[in-house]
Amino acid sequence: MKPPDASEHERAPGTSDPPIDPGVLALASCIDRFLRELIARDAGLRLLLPSVADYLHRLAKEPGDRSAQSAPDSVASALENAAHATTGARTATVEQLAAGALSAVAAKLIGASEGIAERVAAASGATTEAQGAARDGGSGALQSFPTSAPLPGTARATSVAAGPHEVRMVPLKLGWGQVDVPVVGSAADAARAAAAIQLVDRNAPGSAASGEPQADIGLIARRCRIKARACELVIRRLELEPGTEGYEAVDGEIRGLIDQAKALPLCFLWAPYRLQALPPVPVVQTAGRAYANLAAAAELMEFIDRQAGGTRFVTDGLHLMAEAQSALRTIMARTWLSRDEQDQLDAFLWVRRRTAVDQVYVDRYMRAGDAADPEQHAALQERIAALLERVRSLAQQGKAVTAVVNKLRYHARKLATDPDGSAETVAGLRAAAEVAEEAGMAPNDARTLEALAAALPQIDPETEESGFLAEAARAALERSGRAAIGPVERSYSASVLRVREALRGRTVVMVGGMVYPHQRRRLIEAFELAELNWVEQTEHATSEPFEAPIARSETHLVLSLVKLTGHQHLDDVRRWTRKYEKPLVLLKAGYSPEQVAAAVLEQASEALGIE
Repeated sequence: MKPPDASEHERAPGTSDPPIDPGVLALASCIDRFLRELIARDAGLRLLLPSVADYLHRLAKEPGDRSAQSAPDSVASALENAAHATTGARTATVEQLAAGALSAVAAKLIGASEGIAERVAAASGATTEAQGAARDGGSGALQSFPTSAPLPGTARATSVAAGPHEVRMVPLKLGWGQVDVPVVGSAADAARAAAAIQLVDRNAPGSAASGEPQADIGLIARRCRIKARACELVIRRLELEPGTEGYEAVDGEIRGLIDQAKALPLCFLWAPYRLQALPPVPVVQTAGRAYANLAAAAELMEFIDRQAGGTRFVTDGLHLMAEAQSALRTIMARTWLSRDEQDQLDAFLWVRRRTAVDQVYVDRYMRAGDAADPEQHAALQERIAALLERVRSLAQQGKAVTAVVNKLRYHARKLATDPDGSAETVAGLRAAAEVAEEAGMAPNDARTLEALAAALPQIDPETEESGFLAEAARAALERSGRAAIGPVERSYSASVLRVREALRGRTVVMVGGMVYPHQRRRLIEAFELAELNWVEQTEHATSEPFEAPIARSETHLVLSLVKLTGHQHLDDVRRWTRKYEKPLVLLKAGYSPEQVAAAVLEQASEALGIE
């Protein structure tokens, strides 16, 4: 492609042209970056394009001007300041600007580059003497790139030993176009020139090689919240009479949102933009909900990453975020915006980068042909909320476990400083152990053993009343290699032995809480049971799974963990034990063998025939 005005950039071979050096490549780099950034900004900035194009056009004609290398950064800075001030030219419509100005910039810039390319191509074939001068370090038109000049986007280049010089064509990308520029120099010079151009694409915001994601996921969430609220308020404003108090209040809140958006990078509120007609209300409404879902998904991923055990939820979170950004992309195609929605694009790049880093495969909504349905926003909102609740539950459990561990550690250290083991100190440690057991911690858990480390030398696993502490002490001995070889004969109290005589070889049902295999084995061993059928109680589940085990003829006794069963379930258990005539024992404290024996003797000794 060669625009009609490109001839004004051509010069006859042999005239005093400045050498082609990294300044040209720096110009190309800055132009490309400038155009990319410009498209992502407020539509009003397009009004500046003609004057900026003329400036860059003149800059391209003088590639040897060293001061020009920093000029594009100045232009970008000026655009930053003018981002929200360019609203004066009302005569031209946005459609006309979009259709004409951007293409004019590309045409002029490519025309300038073609002029440079033709001059160099003509000069490169002029004489072999000029090539010889270049090889000898002379000052001919084919002088190689000065190795001391910095390449765009890199540190100052180190000197490279001169080798045989040759002419190579290097692609020069300018916005949406590309031309080949002949580069004269050593092979190393040509490679550096090509790398400089490629560096623009690699370092472009959001590119895969630049280390996606460039955007902060928290920023995505904040911008989407503002945009969702803007969509909601614009619809509400349509329903109000201009000049009324309600209208002014809503309009004032919209202006406040615009101020918030201006304070954030690349945050354009299209819904209240007055130079464009508002899309149909259902579209705006759905877009607002899509923004809200993307904000919620981004906030969810932030929350997951802050949790110690959050990695188990990363895959589900990424799937939800992929769907949210795809739904936003789909609905935005029904608005007047002709460019990518910034937060949708940033979210897409963020998910793509995160899946690569975490080695997670997201099989939906990351391809153009697999778009999410924005009308399903309510279902997506529910799934995001459900996952958030699961993560919060994990976080609460983590806090509870931390509190239990700290309590164990405190009482263990207190016992360690009390060699005689006063009754009060021992009781405190046993109470802490009971809390740990009810919280679902295992005695041989590394966290348990670490917390009890100070007191374990003083705990005799054969005589300790607390089964939890005894198991922890035994686990510590086994880990240290000091455990006796062969089975350990445990000693139990007279209460346990009395209950054992009544339950030996029998089947017992225990309902409530979660099943802990080590605790189940302890009870079977202590009472020499044929079977302990522990029926787990899951949150929000019904009591129905309890009835069948209670009704079986072989069931001899029913134990119910009061704190872990719940009132409604406990009422059902009472009803079924009466119906099927099974003794019921309520375990109101813990469920170590000693605690179970005490409860059985108190509540069911007569029913079981224990004297």
